[in-house]
Amino acid sequence: WQIGATAALVALWAATLGVRSLLLTWLVPALLGPPCLYFVQMHEHAACALDADGLSNTRTTLTSPLINYVMWNMSYHAEHHLYTVVPFHAL
Repeated sequence: WQIGATAALVALWAATLGVRSLLLTWLVPALLGPPCLYFVQMHEHAACALDADGLSNTRTTLTSPLINYVMWNMSYHAEHHLYTVVPFHAL
């Protein structure tokens, strides 16, 4: 049902706002976002221990304020895993 619902929403979007709007606000970010996310996640988790300890299975990275803003403060990734109830803006 999810594929059908997604297809219906995409068709409705394209019909009401146009195909160009659909491409610029959904398809392009969907294609460009995952490689960037993979690059970030690789630095946060690569070569870390495969255990349940939040201090050894992930790391905090130093990044620019712009990247920090775009990634919702996920440069504080270890903290995100250790304090899951704290919202991203409070990290």
